[in-house]
Amino acid sequence: MTSRALSRSVEDYLKAIYGISENGEPATTSAIAEALDIQPASVTGMVKKLAESGLLEHVPYKGVMLTGPGTLEALRVLRRHRILETYLCERLGFSWDDVHDEAERLEHSASDQLIEQMSKALGFPSHDPHGAPIPTPGVSSKRPILRPSPTQPRETGFASERFVTRTRPTCGPWRRSASCPVPG
Repeated sequence: MTSRALSRSVEDYLKAIYGISENGEPATTSAIAEALDIQPASVTGMVKKLAESGLLEHVPYKGVMLTGPGTLEALRVLRRHRILETYLCERLGFSWDDVHDEAERLEHSASDQLIEQMSKALGFPSHDPHGAPIPTPGVSSKRPILRPSPTQPRETGFASERFVTRTRPTCGPWRRSASCPVPG
């Protein structure tokens, strides 16, 4: 849980910067603008504000990197988003294709307590419906260990790489249907 209330805009920036800089490279202004679908000039002011608040660090001529507190906040938002996606899909019957946009709307308003109760009701899932790993609550390291989906082999073995799929999965730990075999 966070001791400060962050605006929706700040949460969106932190989540975008986390995604862009997952590979360890700074996030550029243009990459942030593209991720958020805004003009690069709009990014500059927010980057300055986030740096002043200690959530990110400016790397001259390269871009920005999240600080420890910035990373924790980004992971908190990412966890909320992925738990919401999973709950919407598994408990409320939303289609795999529709859960992302709905979770985007809800991630900023659901309480941490609600998210943890949803996680508990789901049996503490490790991956969202798209196969992306769900960060664990209360992560204390700058780069947490995110478990890759067992059905999506990776060439590298780095735990921090992105695991989001762009195609609809047919079977896996996040997809239960009559057509999927059940391990036994």
